[in-house]
Amino acid sequence: MAVRFPYRAEFDDPEADDHRFAKRVGKPYFIVAESTSGICKLNEPWTKADAFCYVLRAFGPVAANRAPVVAARLAQSGVYSDEYIDCGLLCFGSSENPELRRCYPSVDQVPWREVVGFFHRRFSTYDRRKRDHEQWDLIGNTIWDFWNQSQKKEDRFWLKVCQECALPNS
Repeated sequence: MAVRFPYRAEFDDPEADDHRFAKRVGKPYFIVAESTSGICKLNEPWTKADAFCYVLRAFGPVAANRAPVVAARLAQSGVYSDEYIDCGLLCFGSSENPELRRCYPSVDQVPWREVVGFFHRRFSTYDRRKRDHEQWDLIGNTIWDFWNQSQKKEDRFWLKVCQECALPNS
């Protein structure tokens, strides 16, 4: 689960954000993410309203009395939006899944290569700001180390991440 707040601005450059998030302004974006090393997919619970209802009640992005309606919409289409919040599924995997796209056309599918490219651009563009990162968790520090070990070259960085994180190199 993740929440993207509408006025987030780590950098003054609006181009610094991924286009999927930069377009969402004015209200929070509550995300349920699914990840796999293979082709993007949704595990079966994310196709049922009960799973979403549990998550919505546990995390509280919407009022409890609205949770069943929001959950039903998420199970049906993978997205929900009203005047107060955007909610959606987000899939990470080795590649996009045409069948998932057919069933859930509004669900974003993000290939790992794109994720790694985003990290590379962020670290390369904001190298000086990102050097002070002792407060990052183990994963953030490890990814930074991979970037440094790759001599800041994107292809080497990608290969290092694939090797160390068991991702297919495709």
